[in-house]
Amino acid sequence: QFRDNSIVVPIEWLSSFNEVDDHHEANVPLLVIAQELFDALPVHQFELNNQNIWCERLVDVNYADSSSSNAKGDDSSLAGESKEELRHHLRFVLSPGPTPASKVLLKPEFHVKPTETEPEKTLQDCKPGDCIEVSAVSAALTQSISKRLTFEGGAALIIDYGDNFVSQDSLRGIKEHAFVHPLQEPGEIDLSADVNFSLLKRMALHQYNPNELLRKGKQVPIEVHGPVTQGEFLTNLGIQFRVSALLEPIPEEDGEALNSLYEGYQRLVEGEETVKGGMGISYKAMAITAPIPNSGGRKRKKYNCAGFSKLR
Repeated sequence: QFRDNSIVVPIEWLSSFNEVDDHHEANVPLLVIAQELFDALPVHQFELNNQNIWCERLVDVNYADSSSSNAKGDDSSLAGESKEELRHHLRFVLSPGPTPASKVLLKPEFHVKPTETEPEKTLQDCKPGDCIEVSAVSAALTQSISKRLTFEGGAALIIDYGDNFVSQDSLRGIKEHAFVHPLQEPGEIDLSADVNFSLLKRMALHQYNPNELLRKGKQVPIEVHGPVTQGEFLTNLGIQFRVSALLEPIPEEDGEALNSLYEGYQRLVEGEETVKGGMGISYKAMAITAPIPNSGGRKRKKYNCAGFSKLR
């Protein structure tokens, strides 16, 4: 429980979002905060083979010396690790042909990370050896959140690292703040993959046809804001003014405190290219909002979503 003077807020742990139905109070807006949640959800990996067929990457037992295989068959990308540390006894293999997942999840309109020569790259522009990732669980969860917001009103804020296109071969293991092979020590390391925000946006609106509703003069019940970079999001919220207020009372001679606070601010809003450990560009923010139903029968009112438009 969270206790603030005489206010007691009960906290419950639920195993899935669907359980919220039984615990959420009626006529109360739903507020969802997903901070680094979607990157931890499962992904399917697909690779285009030499016959231009999308095959699925699967996990197999590696009966050979497992220190010689990573996701692409070579552990050399994990320089500095000993062979014993990399003896995970598992390996990635390609399915011999299409799988049910590849047939259902791969969409021709998926946009892949653009390049200078291919600014509008789609699956049809991929070449043999290219790998993409699709998280069906993320899509389903976003749909569930969207449906709940439609009936109850409220907002969902999603902050995670990723981009506005399909992820490519981003699955990695994380142990003690360092990247490791994703098949190393199963169950003992964290697994993470970049979030495809374009997929989340599509799934949030999946149950509607926004253009058709607008054409008929009807209100689209769900709005999606962003994604924008974390740096943009925090700047739009006025983080620079908050930092100035925090810096003001610190005496000039306390350089360590001044530098610590300002460097922390820079890591939040700047990119890795500018500041070591910068999260301002790699992390994105997206919001899903729905007007709050009015019991008086008046038209549901829309609100601007803070953080997704510049301060005036």
